Amino acid sequence: MEKLHKDGFYVFHDWLPEGRGNVDHFVVGPQGVFAIEGKGWTGEITCKDGELLKNGRPIMGKNRIL
Repeated sequence: MEKLHKDGFYVFHDWLPEGRGNVDHFVVGPQGVFAIEGKGWTGEITCKDGELLKNGRPIMGKNRIL
């Protein structure tokens, strides 16, 4: 993600709001603000029609991209 700096983005990692868990990454740039939650999934992760897929199959319970 650090390579995004050259395109005008700022990247922040591991933000800890008081008493509310954490946000893994924030990316702030000309197109907006993005909150990114990282996962340690194995396999090929893809997206089709707004749905996350692992090895071509829907990821149960965590499968929508908003």
